[in-house]
This record gives sequence, C-alpha cells and structure tokens, in this order.
Amino acid sequence: MVTPAAAMRARGKVRARCTAILLWRNAWPEFIPFLDYGLEIRRVVCSNNAIECLNARYGRAVKARVHFPTEQAAMKCLYLVTGRPQWHRQDTMGSAVEARPECLRRYLRRPDASRREPLTR
Repeated sequence: MVTPAAAMRARGKVRARCTAILLWRNAWPEFIPFLDYGLEIRRVVCSNNAIECLNARYGRAVKARVHFPTEQAAMKCLYLVTGRPQWHRQDTMGSAVEARPECLRRYLRRPDASRREPLTR
C-alpha cells in the first residue's frame, strides 16, 4: 500500500523530471474556463487555431518567395506548404477537426492539364 508521504516523494521526483506537468499546473486556472464550453464550441476553437497556424505557414512561404511568375506557381507553393510537415513540431494539426492538411489539400489540387488554356494561340 502506498502511503501519502511516499506519494508526495514520488510527486516531487516526477515534477523535477517532467516540466510539462508544472506548466499544466501553472496554466490550469486559465484552461478550466475552456472546459465549460460545449464540445462543438471547443472543436471550433481548436480548428480555428489550426487554420491560423496554416495561414501563418502560407504567409511565411509567400514572403520567402516574394514573386510568382504565374498563378499556377503560387498555387503549387501553397500546395507544397500544406503537405509539408513543420520540422520543429510533431503532428502540428493532427487533432484539429477540419483543418488538417489532408482535408485542405483537396482544395489545392493541381489544375487539370486538359482544361488549361494554351499559353499562345
């Protein structure tokens, strides 16, 4: 059987190793009001955060290239940025509801070559 004193000692050891627990404890009063909202509202908030993240990625990609020779080049850039995972974060938008890259990719598909207008007539 575990005594309260042993549990407190183990808690101290875990707290020293896992700083994430300390971060959660410090942010808990700010997080609790979020749980008061219904499930649908929480989903919207999470998907909005993911969309903002994706918009920031688009902004960085466009800013880095400055000029696109054609609209197709711009769409290709956005397509590639959407599918490329960020190197410094694991599963950036994995739990977001509708803003996952796989869902957004269908809107950024390459245009059909047979429907494309010729460059010269």
